[in-house]
Amino acid sequence: PEGGLDGVELERYRLLGALAELARELGERAQEPISLQFYAIQTAFRFRLQGRQGEIAETIFELTERYPGIPAWRVAAASLRAEMGDMDIARTEFERLTADGVVGLPRDAQWPTSLAILCDLAFQLDEAERAEELHELMAPYSGEVIVVGRATVSWGPVDRALGLASAAAGRLDRALEELEAALRLAEHMGDRPFTALIELDIATTALRRRDAGDRERALELLDNCLDAAQRIGMRALSERALALKLETQGIAGVDVTTSIGDVIDAVESERPDVRGYAAADGTVTILFSDIEASTRMTERLGDERWLGVLRNHNRVFRERLQARGGYEVKNQGDGFMLVFPDPAEALRCAVEVQEDLAARAEECPEEGVRVRMGIHTGEAIASEGDFFGRNVILAARIAAVARGGEVLVSDALRERVDGEAGLGFEEGRELELKGLAGTHRVYGALVS
Repeated sequence: PEGGLDGVELERYRLLGALAELARELGERAQEPISLQFYAIQTAFRFRLQGRQGEIAETIFELTERYPGIPAWRVAAASLRAEMGDMDIARTEFERLTADGVVGLPRDAQWPTSLAILCDLAFQLDEAERAEELHELMAPYSGEVIVVGRATVSWGPVDRALGLASAAAGRLDRALEELEAALRLAEHMGDRPFTALIELDIATTALRRRDAGDRERALELLDNCLDAAQRIGMRALSERALALKLETQGIAGVDVTTSIGDVIDAVESERPDVRGYAAADGTVTILFSDIEASTRMTERLGDERWLGVLRNHNRVFRERLQARGGYEVKNQGDGFMLVFPDPAEALRCAVEVQEDLAARAEECPEEGVRVRMGIHTGEAIASEGDFFGRNVILAARIAAVARGGEVLVSDALRERVDGEAGLGFEEGRELELKGLAGTHRVYGALVS
């Protein structure tokens, strides 16, 4: 694949995901109930690091109900709640699970995994008392590795769980010793995901302790974590590491990792009324954009210089948007959602932005950005002005499959602007778009 060694490694992780899917399908055909459990175990950790918790949540919650006699699923569900930001629910479930003390958990095949996940939860929830209990139970297994199920997946070194429990209990010196031991073991095994995760754990704990050299060690490990996370597509881990790095460097609150999906999430929560932007026929044209590989570019340029690049990117968009009669619905980090009454003007705006950014890249290649855009035209008005349905998702999904420097448009938009002066398209192609049934024909706009 393209991308040299990085591409090979990323392809390896994609293949592992595909094999997990195939194993689940074959297991279901063979009517083997445990296949779904194995799939959930193999997928949960990967999806969490990729920021795709929502895709596995329903399966985990279903398994919790289906197998009440396996507490590990309740532990996994509580952890997932915390990862999704539902901290109150996670805390309630943590307290319910440990109401009789962690020694009350049955010592079944999943006992070590349950304890490890509870250590992680105790760290996130600052549950010091239970953390000490967890540490005492797991301490005899220091130096070993947790294996889930029948060798279904590795859940990392025991010393990582010990380190998190120690940190939750406020024993930061002990925590860092244990986490450093976990890091050495993960590196020795060649376990790239857990190596990156432990690097973030150490950085977080070192920044809590703040002894001499802790800040420098934390920044070093955050750089390592970011590099590995980007190489193998662990987007959520990359965003957590970058946010901590920016905070450590005194640039907290700057979102430079936002994707098209994040823009949608923000827009759906705010629900702006876009009926006033519709054309006479009740349609509106939606444009989504973001910068390709922005996290990696941030690391290459440094935070201050990247912010200058981001400001220039935003200025170009807003100047062209105003000239073409469009409206900014949302700007989050490096992503935009724009709407236009006129589909032709929307496309002209997109093409002009790409041309402006390409000219800037020629002048200063190091600061050149490659933006991907998707555009779709659809109905603006639904019940009570609820615009956020299929048309928004379609525009966003088209943008998500575009390449940097490309403007992809839906078949509906191409039909509306066909014959407009100065606008042209490449040959169309059929694509499957995530979350949408069937295939969809899209066209690349011609950009000089």
